[in-house]
This record gives sequence, C-alpha cells and structure tokens, in this order.
Amino acid sequence: MQVGIVWGLASFGEAGVEYVLQMLDDEFITIMRQVGVVNIKQISRNHVTRA
Repeated sequence: MQVGIVWGLASFGEAGVEYVLQMLDDEFITIMRQVGVVNIKQISRNHVTRA
C-alpha cells in the first residue's frame, strides 16, 4: 500500500494520493459486498484466510 501512495504523490502530488486512497476504498467496499457484509463490524474471523 505504501508504494501506491508514494507513487501517487511522486506522480501527481496530492491529487495522486487522493486517487490511490479512493481506489483502495473502492476495492475494500467491493470485497465487503462480495462476502456479504455492509460494515466493518460485521467482518469476522470467518471472512479472513491465510495465504
């Protein structure tokens, strides 16, 4: 994640950082919807696996 933020900052300044953070937020919301939760409090150990 840090690499993405640094890339955004180096490439496009503050707007780049905002874009990278928005992308991460969008991806997190998409994943939450895919597993059937609507807020962070609903995420349990059953939703997390080890690689």
